[in-house]
Amino acid sequence: MIQEGHPEIIVRGEKIELPRGVLMLIGPECPFGWTRRQGSQCKFVLWMWDELRLGEQAGCEENGFQKFNLTKTRQEPFVRNHELCRREAVATDGLSEKYFESCRMGFEVLMQRLLEGDPEAPSQDRLEQAQDWILAHLDSKKPVARLCDYLNVSQSSLHRLFKERVGMSPAAFIQKLKLQWAHDRLVEGDLLVKEVALQLGYSQFNDFSRAFKSFFGLSPSEVSRGEEPVSLDTRNPAEARPRAGNS
Repeated sequence: MIQEGHPEIIVRGEKIELPRGVLMLIGPECPFGWTRRQGSQCKFVLWMWDELRLGEQAGCEENGFQKFNLTKTRQEPFVRNHELCRREAVATDGLSEKYFESCRMGFEVLMQRLLEGDPEAPSQDRLEQAQDWILAHLDSKKPVARLCDYLNVSQSSLHRLFKERVGMSPAAFIQKLKLQWAHDRLVEGDLLVKEVALQLGYSQFNDFSRAFKSFFGLSPSEVSRGEEPVSLDTRNPAEARPRAGNS
């Protein structure tokens, strides 16, 4: 699987350029080699299995090959699988054969999902997972980056998901959830205004107050006293982005 560069491979006499993100499955009886390009560099991970049980779906005969273009999200589990194999290669406890067998089975599962066109988690499920994570990490300093790590998606994929499902960016959606949470705590009287600001990760109370008032039309103190803000549905959460500490 190519990670960097654009190497050129020769398979059964055919020259094929492999861009980053390509996974190539080559049968055990298929001759292949690499061309030399002066000054060029590349990085790839390589598995050599005695046997793979992938069935006819793989479209790869003993002397054939198959190419797959993987998104960054799709590449990551393969990279992790290879890392497990690489680390086990230096083990000395005599259990490596069993460990490599489990890695091979894991590789087969990844390939089977790829071959079957297994969709990544449905967008609505992903959105629910995202919302649960946000509410559990209201004080996160870099919520978008951490949410990407949690969902195992790139920032562009996360942005596309939120635009398609809720019509706003991840940052705007996170800000909306945080301010809704703050509003509910203030209405219920569970926390003081400064306590709410701290739980949302604001180091400066004035930053929280400005964002809250921009979103609701009332200050946190006014809502805490029982005044009614404008409807959440009439406000654009993008207008209330935090000024510090909550990208």
